[in-house]
Amino acid sequence: MALPPIATELDAANAALSLIGVTALSSFDEARTAARVVVRHFGIIRDSLLKKTAWNFATRQVTVPLASIPADAPFAHRYLLPDDCLAVRSVPGLEADEWAVVSASGPDDPLVRYLDTAAEAPLVNITRRVVDPIRWNPEFTEIFVARLAEACAPQCTRSASAANRAHQVAAEMLPEAKRNDARERAPSQISRTTSWISARRR
Repeated sequence: MALPPIATELDAANAALSLIGVTALSSFDEARTAARVVVRHFGIIRDSLLKKTAWNFATRQVTVPLASIPADAPFAHRYLLPDDCLAVRSVPGLEADEWAVVSASGPDDPLVRYLDTAAEAPLVNITRRVVDPIRWNPEFTEIFVARLAEACAPQCTRSASAANRAHQVAAEMLPEAKRNDARERAPSQISRTTSWISARRR
């Protein structure tokens, strides 16, 4: 799927709309159904796709500060995860059962995510939220555009076939994109991959 140059969120949105035959937006504030639908889906689809795999461009290793609230048993320490952390992929040197991701918030407070573990000053491999499309992997960009087109098609075109075509494009590209991304990762970076859902404490 050949895309025009994409340097902004609006570029990405218009590439998705073009895929389903919808006129491009001049801004996200336009009083059009397409603008409202794109805004509704854009961030959700971006974050979901970022969490789906450990994309190299969105992966980083961080040290995390000790939190002021205690950890849940049996762990001894609770650490504050970065605001842009979408998924914890691994904690080098620890097995999957030696750490857990927990979420907490007050009635009027935003959701905050923590890492509970017995380890002191752990390094943590995370997938972070990358909002600037110019930093995205080209294959990620293509898949994102197709996913956004699929989500927007029902309301913007009333066409099931347009949504199905976009879905097929994304579905065909994702496995190859994952393989290519994995080949680019240094062997030292490939340890365990633990999904966000399986890591969460129930």
